[in-house]
Amino acid sequence: MALSIDTAARHFQSGDLPEAAEACLTLLQDAPDHVDALHLLGVVLVRLDKPADAVGFLTQAIRLRPGDPGILTNLGVAWVDLGLYAEALSALLAAIQSGGTTADRLGMVGIALLRLHRPADAEDLLRQVVAQAPNHQPSRYTLGQARAEMGLLAQAADCFRALLDDADHPLDPSRRTDTVAELGNVLLRLGQPEGALALIVDERRRNPDFMLDWNESLVLLLLGHYPEGWARYEARWNETLHDPMPRGAAVLDPARVAGRDVLVLGEQGRGDIIQFARYAALLAERGARVTLSVPDDLTALLRTVPGVSQVVGPLDTEPEADFVTPVMSLPLAFGTALSTIPAAVPYVSASEVRVAAWRERLGVSGLRRIGVVWAGSASSHARSAMPVGVLEPLLRRSELECHGLSKSIRGDDRAWLARNPLIRLHDAELGDFADTAALVACMDLVVTIDTSVAHLAGAMGRPVWILLPFNPDFRWLTKRSSTPWYPTARLFRQKQAGDWDSVVSEVLSALALPPPAGL
Repeated sequence: MALSIDTAARHFQSGDLPEAAEACLTLLQDAPDHVDALHLLGVVLVRLDKPADAVGFLTQAIRLRPGDPGILTNLGVAWVDLGLYAEALSALLAAIQSGGTTADRLGMVGIALLRLHRPADAEDLLRQVVAQAPNHQPSRYTLGQARAEMGLLAQAADCFRALLDDADHPLDPSRRTDTVAELGNVLLRLGQPEGALALIVDERRRNPDFMLDWNESLVLLLLGHYPEGWARYEARWNETLHDPMPRGAAVLDPARVAGRDVLVLGEQGRGDIIQFARYAALLAERGARVTLSVPDDLTALLRTVPGVSQVVGPLDTEPEADFVTPVMSLPLAFGTALSTIPAAVPYVSASEVRVAAWRERLGVSGLRRIGVVWAGSASSHARSAMPVGVLEPLLRRSELECHGLSKSIRGDDRAWLARNPLIRLHDAELGDFADTAALVACMDLVVTIDTSVAHLAGAMGRPVWILLPFNPDFRWLTKRSSTPWYPTARLFRQKQAGDWDSVVSEVLSALALPPPAGL
């Protein structure tokens, strides 16, 4: 007997999505233009986390039934899931034009606006939605996100707390976990890491199945609770934005590495690899033959790490190994506490040949040479980068000779430097981190935001001043002007979010240089 759309709908309503999809596909074999089957199949594929496939079927459906508000709404949802927010906004606005406003449609518009970096527009719309539909949880959640992106942190926290505390309209477990995560992030941005940790602990006490170990690990590490923090940090492999655990990799037992070949895999950013490469020496002390596998631009530099037998890059053949471990699992393997951080520096060094070449290139100077970094990789910009113009009070000092240590420079910064040639740039001359290390070796001091050069200078044992945002990365801890990871580093922290001017003033004071007049 031929299947009907009702059969597919019954499977969908009972939650049997694969059977619903199969029923729709069977219908479409006989009737390729069956609009309801195309529509339902698109919805099912969205639920099955296959938005690209869903878009194809929903687009076909809307061609056959132009202006259908239901199809347009679900097409907008699929575009959102696919990350194509302009297309989503267009479909959702068309759905509203043909079918009128609903809280669901307006809520999805708010999501699209937020993802299009229009948080003020999203906030204005969602505030109106919540006023009309105060129990619409998706809109209340996205309203909190929009306010957080706008920097309205106290209001964002109120949104998320109200959702969590609404006993009359409890959140489903997945949404509740997301809301706890969002509130925790807002509390961190407010400078309340203890509050963020208490929130997570309370939620776990309420629900033993609650899973937010990755978020908890970052707060624990920020607060210096290292043993528990490193253990929970292994949850990073379960995060969708993190690479999966490499096949065969595991947390090492250092007592078993004597006489064995250990392959240490680089992970995350260059700064992370530089920071934790120090553990190779501890493995070698226990008799291991250590190989590091890292990006090409780190290979020459990390061949100088004590105890490393060899360093391979992405195109090299990795040697056979008895044990394979990610580099950022080594603190857990060695049971690292604040008091046992292996802080001996330098553990990387610059090539004498490259240093000599840089000294000849730079020439003789009677001024104090300052290496400066104001922005790092694109992924770190939102957290720690500053416009180069913020450093103008430092760069204009006639007592200093400032040198840029960044390999890449943003367009706006390059334009500002063209108008204000206050710094010698070397981006075109920096090939890899061994080049940068040699340039760092020629500096009297490095002044940098939280980027890989901060770790490089610290690992070299060079004087480095690190300028930190109000909500710093976990490795810098809280309320400290020094770091146990790098004895030659000094930390300068924002007192208020976004306030780099006062940080630069502190740097000038530490250099015994008053702020220039007129700036």
